[in-house]
Amino acid sequence: MFQNFSNQQIKKDEKLKLNFLSANFKEINSTCNIYKGNFFLDTFNYFLINENNNTFDNLFTRDNEQNNTHYFTKDFFENFNNNIESFKEYKNVFVLGSNAASNYDSNLLQFLPRIFFIQEKKIKIAIHRNSSNKFRDFIELILKGKNVDFSFIYLDDGFYKFTNCTMPQFLNLNESIKVLKNLLIPKNTKNQDKK
Repeated sequence: MFQNFSNQQIKKDEKLKLNFLSANFKEINSTCNIYKGNFFLDTFNYFLINENNNTFDNLFTRDNEQNNTHYFTKDFFENFNNNIESFKEYKNVFVLGSNAASNYDSNLLQFLPRIFFIQEKKIKIAIHRNSSNKFRDFIELILKGKNVDFSFIYLDDGFYKFTNCTMPQFLNLNESIKVLKNLLIPKNTKNQDKK
């Protein structure tokens, strides 16, 4: 069965800590944990399961309404292991993800803020194939502004294996809004709002 790790347990586990990078966002006093390594996930919940059958519910749950209990059932665990060899594999990818139903609000609030934690200057970004052109154009606009050379990897419905890949945690709604406001609203507009 899968073992779920809290933030405190991650900090105490010297080996597990090596898979987590920490990116600080000083402007809003926020930190984002980024998993780097080999992992599995589905393109509906983007719930990360690493090679050692570890999960991180508090970091990789999209919102308060997402119910992850099915991941911890015996049936799911057996089905997962029976099918693991059939999962399509990607290597050296940044998993941004996007809503499988192409819900623009969900993409904007749950997925897009994670793009600001990209530090590489050349990268492959995994999003769902159903994502709208509007969302893709928004990503392109942001990354061009950061001088990032990128290409998209398109995911379909189902489970995937990711090797030597990175995926940021999901931020809570308030932090997501702060990230978007800070990076998308021009600085001089923010200063005028304060007056």
